[in-house]
Amino acid sequence: MKNRFLLAAAALLLVAGCSSPPALRETSSGLYGRLDHRGVAFDETAAISLMNAYRARRGLAALVPDAKLAALAEEQASRAGREDRSVFGEVPNLTGPGGAGLRLSAGYLTVAEAFSGWRDVPVHERAMLDPEARRVGIAAVHVPGSKYRVYWALATAR
Repeated sequence: MKNRFLLAAAALLLVAGCSSPPALRETSSGLYGRLDHRGVAFDETAAISLMNAYRARRGLAALVPDAKLAALAEEQASRAGREDRSVFGEVPNLTGPGGAGLRLSAGYLTVAEAFSGWRDVPVHERAMLDPEARRVGIAAVHVPGSKYRVYWALATAR
């Protein structure tokens, strides 16, 4: 009886060892999820909500998420990451006529860190608090092995 139990336990362990690990689900980062960790995805909604709360405290209208601006931000953050660029600040005229432009940054690992950093950089804070801005797109791209690991782009337009 004891041998049968041991044999069954050994068979279960053998089968468990041969099975593949469960698939890694991508989870939303929220404000504090580290984007350089496997399976953590950038949460644009949390980022825009945080920015809109900051604007509301100053009596400014909320920014509306814009898919075209989000795609532009994604493209520019990805490009900066591929090039492992340390170019930060404003990239003028990328959002077209009437646009407030696009800002790049890198090295922030969470939405909360990026927002705090942007408040402390005048060009980024002006973009977040532009009273004429109405639309926004934000992207964060993790580039493993790069100098800054996570590259950010903030695009706003009137």
